[in-house]
Amino acid sequence: MKISFLRLMMSLFGILFFTMLITNETNATNKRISLSYLYFGNPASYTEQIDKSTGGITTVSPNYLNVNENGELVLSWKIRPEFVTQMHQRGIRVVPFLSNHWNIKAGVAALAHRETLVVALAKAINDYGFDGVHIDIEGLNETYRDDFTDFIKKLRRTVSSNKEVSIAVAANPNGWTKGWHGFYDELALSEYSDYLMIMAYDESWEGSESGPVASIDFVRRSIEYSLRQGVPKNKIVIGIPFYGRVWDEFGSIQGVAGSMNQLQNLLRQFEIQELFDESSQSAYSKMIIPSGSNVYLSNHLLKPGTYSVWYENEQSVKAKLRLVNEYNLRGAGTWSLTQETPDTWTYYDLWLNGRFFRDVPSRFWATESILRMADNGWMNGKSSTDFGPLYAMTRAQIAKMLVNVLKLNQKNVGQLSIFNDTKTHPMRREIAIIVKNGLMHGIGNGNFLPNSPMTREQMAVLQANVLPFSNSIEPNLFVDVKSNRWSAQAIHLLAEHNVMRGLDNTHFAPSKPITRAEVAVIMDRLSEEWRRRSQ
Repeated sequence: MKISFLRLMMSLFGILFFTMLITNETNATNKRISLSYLYFGNPASYTEQIDKSTGGITTVSPNYLNVNENGELVLSWKIRPEFVTQMHQRGIRVVPFLSNHWNIKAGVAALAHRETLVVALAKAINDYGFDGVHIDIEGLNETYRDDFTDFIKKLRRTVSSNKEVSIAVAANPNGWTKGWHGFYDELALSEYSDYLMIMAYDESWEGSESGPVASIDFVRRSIEYSLRQGVPKNKIVIGIPFYGRVWDEFGSIQGVAGSMNQLQNLLRQFEIQELFDESSQSAYSKMIIPSGSNVYLSNHLLKPGTYSVWYENEQSVKAKLRLVNEYNLRGAGTWSLTQETPDTWTYYDLWLNGRFFRDVPSRFWATESILRMADNGWMNGKSSTDFGPLYAMTRAQIAKMLVNVLKLNQKNVGQLSIFNDTKTHPMRREIAIIVKNGLMHGIGNGNFLPNSPMTREQMAVLQANVLPFSNSIEPNLFVDVKSNRWSAQAIHLLAEHNVMRGLDNTHFAPSKPITRAEVAVIMDRLSEEWRRRSQ
């Protein structure tokens, strides 16, 4: 059992190390683009809506520009010159989007009359002081691929060089070359634009079977497709949905969209448990609307019954923002403003720019390790904005972390309540798994003490079992760790190999609770030890 487990651990730390090699290339001095579409809501309240983002938006893209079925530019009644002025006063760029709203006839006509459309767009940009234009032509197929590229080329040459030209493109995780996905020649388009905004959502759509709106694998493969086409990573902005979808058991509601805010309020209204699918990094729930209750979602009546709900929440949005950092992309875009929950802006800008926690200053001794652990999803913050580096970690929290990091088998774990004090504990499954794998044990009398702090010596023994080391040459390195102490060998081994250090040169403080910052550093150093051994 122990030999197979150690082999597993060696392999998993190899995965951890090589994952870290491609993360955290972000230059903290260059703030990423944070684009947000403005489609819903009243123009009179647009500024108020933007201000709720508390500086989390760098570029706003309102639906000011449309094309009709003659291919002509139609200016929206929503245009407000004072809004443009107010945004510029806040240092926010206004780049309205041009859309055919999936009207194929309008899209075809726009490309057929692209020279005229380009001139009209350039005039609108200058007349209203816009900072550029964001092109969102959708629904056309590969037949019009070259025409679309030529349209963008002409637009870039006509619009002033200090004005943005950006493009919304279909997410293409499967590399399709036909239909809507084949409409976009991403490499050519990137050469004539500031960036491409990959619409990495609607993996499940209205009319499809129930499932995530944007699973993490769907988003990742969409990014990697664009990179394989040769699109520079600094010309990729990844789209993040601020909405979810609902399916009912009757077959009448099939993927109706609702905002994050609407759906989470519905779940709270009916006291429905919010669940999270780890494999897709997506929130979901089974919502039961009781008899006598009728509610509406996007003008659709939700009758009493059972509904499958897939949506975005803080954890799923953060997972997508981690990909922006992992691939060092230009930024992220959101569809769309007003659909988010109010707490979104407490963390969004921090996570987008790779500085995940406000209580972890840049010169804190454990900062880099904390950010690497968070960036890889091994450790989350205590809240949306705080990591809590000096808080102790409990035995149950350590168990859960290791189950997730090591991807331990969660099937067939047998009896979950194997200890007297874990029968109702929310992490009883993870505790059972960690015990089954021989990593942790009870403390006697049939108890595990799940809420007790993990001590530094307990962590040392645990980590020494994870990765084997040679015998220590300094058996009495610390004055407070006698050679006959149960944890002495593990403590001295880890200290010798620079995985876990003392509080100073002579004291280890074995009984002191281990902090979240210390755990992050230990995991980080273990990955470095694996790198050294693999060379």
